[in-house]
Amino acid sequence: MSRANHREVGLIVRGVLRRSGLIIVALLSGTAHAASSEDATKLFDAGRVAFQSGNYDAALGHYEAAASAGLQGGVIQFNIGVAAYRAGKLGRAEQAFTQAAQSASMASLSHYNLGLVAQARGDHDGARKWFQQVAQNTEDERLRTLAVRQLGNALGPERRIWNGYASAGIGHDDNVALSPGSDVLAVSGEDDAFLESQAGASAVLNANWRLDAGLDQIDYFDLDEFDLLSTDAGARYRLTRQEWTHEARLQMTYTRIGGHSFEARQAISFQSSRALTSEWWFRARYRFTHLDGLGGYDGLDGTRHEAQARFAYNLAPLYVSVSYEVELNDQRSDSLASDRQEVRVYAEREISARWAVETDASVQISEYDVSGTDTLLEAGIGLSRRLSAQSRLLARWTHARNESDDPTLDYEVNQISLGAGVRF
Repeated sequence: MSRANHREVGLIVRGVLRRSGLIIVALLSGTAHAASSEDATKLFDAGRVAFQSGNYDAALGHYEAAASAGLQGGVIQFNIGVAAYRAGKLGRAEQAFTQAAQSASMASLSHYNLGLVAQARGDHDGARKWFQQVAQNTEDERLRTLAVRQLGNALGPERRIWNGYASAGIGHDDNVALSPGSDVLAVSGEDDAFLESQAGASAVLNANWRLDAGLDQIDYFDLDEFDLLSTDAGARYRLTRQEWTHEARLQMTYTRIGGHSFEARQAISFQSSRALTSEWWFRARYRFTHLDGLGGYDGLDGTRHEAQARFAYNLAPLYVSVSYEVELNDQRSDSLASDRQEVRVYAEREISARWAVETDASVQISEYDVSGTDTLLEAGIGLSRRLSAQSRLLARWTHARNESDDPTLDYEVNQISLGAGVRF
């Protein structure tokens, strides 16, 4: 799934028409796609002038003429939807917003406005579905706040809104290594193919409370001892105060490796986030975890403290996030107790209405109480194709290299995978 809500090339998203909650996209420079002509750009500008003067039928006509003249992409469809909505043509607005949502950069904005269309039709269940999707998926805190407010107005104490996701894929690993988010490390020295799957569901109880559950599975074709199954369940409370959004979360996780019980975790976390400017966003998070090693892994027993600061930049057609995390592990086994630091960079760029490329890199340094220092370097790149507003394909390559004071723990891994995911 796409991790961010992007804006279109050469465009700036501005919030206007606050009384209706509708968000207008204004073309300030450039065009949505190079295929647009000078005539199309003039028609678009004429549509904007007509809209600003309150002549929504004329604005709709100009925008549709601009599209016919070659102006392509999510932005022109979005503006057609806005003009049609204001002109009272809800069917046309729904059609245009649905088309605009095919562009990853316009998806959350379009989904929010589809909620407004459903609301105007009296379809409150449909409106709640769209607003909840925005509240769940967007990285734009201001848009999230608008969606949460809509949900707060629409949800009674007895109402629950469900949504979920599922993904599946196949891949190949040239040196199967086990490192499931803990300090336990095993390296096979062998290659193998694998199947992987994920699933999750959320229930929104009201504007503040949400319940979550999820499952992750990796099944190797031959190296069954590296098979991984992880399930989790939790609850989240969210509160918005002025520019800040605050969250508290409880989560329980159970993990099996090679068909045997491995670890149970109970975690509580607190985070606060806000938009710094129209392009920059900040999040700070603290998490405390109680670890229980299961079966023969009682050396994992202990506690973990994690603190993270994350900055994100979002301006068409690029989304970038940079995070720094400190982790303190106090565990029964002296060989597992460690202090860890990690720097991670993630970037995603939309290269067309349906295609996007993403890349990430991280450096993780772990200082163990008795066995020295490990440095884990990871990098990956992926190419995704949006099939619909709810589904996409993703091909990915990842490389990891661990350098340790203990030479037996040095390893390199290359992994390729191809999968598909859907939200519902």
